[in-house]
Amino acid sequence: MIIRFPNDRVMNTEMLRTFVEVARQGSYVRAARALRLSQPTAFRHVRQLEEMLATELVFGAGKAVVLTNRGKAVLEQAVRVLEEVDRLRHSTVRESDDVETGALDLAVGTTLAASVMPVALVTFGERYPGVRVRMTVLNNRSAIDDAVLQHGYDAGFRSGSGALPGLKLTTVLGDRLVFVAPRSHALAARAAICAGDLAGVPFVGHTNAAAPDLCSQLDAWAMSGGTVLERRLAFDDQDAIVTAVLAGGGVSIVSNVIANRPTLVRKLAVRPLVPALSRDFYLVRRRRSRARKARDLLTGIMASLVPDDSN
Repeated sequence: MIIRFPNDRVMNTEMLRTFVEVARQGSYVRAARALRLSQPTAFRHVRQLEEMLATELVFGAGKAVVLTNRGKAVLEQAVRVLEEVDRLRHSTVRESDDVETGALDLAVGTTLAASVMPVALVTFGERYPGVRVRMTVLNNRSAIDDAVLQHGYDAGFRSGSGALPGLKLTTVLGDRLVFVAPRSHALAARAAICAGDLAGVPFVGHTNAAAPDLCSQLDAWAMSGGTVLERRLAFDDQDAIVTAVLAGGGVSIVSNVIANRPTLVRKLAVRPLVPALSRDFYLVRRRRSRARKARDLLTGIMASLVPDDSN
C-alpha cells in the first residue's frame, strides 16, 4: 500500500513494516531475516522513512539499533497504521449476530494444538460450518506473536505472559502442571510429588527457547525444595517430552491438558505437585482486531472443554 503526502512524496507501508521489525529486533540483521529481506534493503527502508519524515528514528549503539525519542513515538503510530492496513488487506469473518462465512487464521502453541484445539475446532466447525478455520502450529511464543502482529493471523493461543506493542493478551484457560512418569517408576507409588523427590532423578525438560517462562517456573519450584532438576533431555514440545518419558528417558512435569488425554492416562502415572504449580494460556490478538465474533465463540468452546483447575 502507498501513502501519498501533500508534497507528492509517497511512503510505501513496507518501510513502516521494516521499521517496526527493526525496532522490535534491535538489529537490521535479525529484522531482515524475519522479513525475508536483505540487510541492505532493511537499512534502506528505514533511511527512506527517516528522509520522508525528516527526522532521525534510530541510531547505532555497537551492533544494536536503538530508537530515538522521536522513533519511539513513530513506532506507536506505525503499529496502528499497519494494523489498519492488515485489516483492509485480509478477508474478515462477517460481524453479525450469526457467524456464517469467512476465514479464521490461528497461530497455536504446541501444547494447545495437541490437546484442546482439535476438539474445540471440530465443535466449532459443527456449529459454524461456513467458517473456514486454518491453524498453524508454532513452537514458541515469539513466533506466535509475529504471526499475529506481522503476518495477519486473526488470533494466537499460547502460554507465557508479556505482550509486544500492538498486541493484547486475554486469559483463556488455567492449567495445572503435573508430574509424569512411567507406571513402573519408583515415584509412581507417591500420592504427590515435591521437589525433594526429584533429587538425582533423570528429568526430561523443555527447551528454554520454546518455553522460557515455564523453565524459570520449574527451576524456582525445584530450588524452593532445595534441589535442581537433572535435565538429561530437552524438547520443544510436550508431546515429545511425554514420548521420551514413556521410552524410559526419565520423569517430567507437563501440562495437565497434555497428561490426561485418553490416549495417555493408561500409560502414565500422573501426580499432583506440592506445592502446586499452575500457568495460564492466553489469547493473543491485535488491539484493533478482526474476526472478533468468531474468535470469541471459539475461545468460549475452549473454556468449556477445560474447566479452570489452576487452584
